[in-house]
Amino acid sequence: MAEDLTRGQSPDAGGEANPVPGTVVPRPVLFERLGRPPRVTLVTAPAGSGKTALLRSWLGQAGLADRAAWVSAGRGERDPQRFWLSVAGALCQTSGGAGRVQAVSAASDLDGRALVERLLENLGQVNGPL
Repeated sequence: MAEDLTRGQSPDAGGEANPVPGTVVPRPVLFERLGRPPRVTLVTAPAGSGKTALLRSWLGQAGLADRAAWVSAGRGERDPQRFWLSVAGALCQTSGGAGRVQAVSAASDLDGRALVERLLENLGQVNGPL
């Protein structure tokens, strides 16, 4: 189940209207929504609107920074193998994925579906959020 955290939101829905320069705006409503149990959460907004700052500050506040995997996918990214290899590599670096997710190397015959199934199987025993 995916949740879009930005749809229908007013500009200040979840935070203070007057941030102090050089600080992160507290967003308690969005933090609460990010803490809900959906399996996948989609955060969308224009470039420079604070998506990364929101997620990093929430992860820090929730004590989940070591359980988060970051993968960048550019607008023109169309290579599923490269994407899933990046996901597997990023998951290997998390406290929940270390020792569970096996490193994968690129191969011309790499089956993307099998790779995703293996990731899900490897992560099936992870306790807590990842």
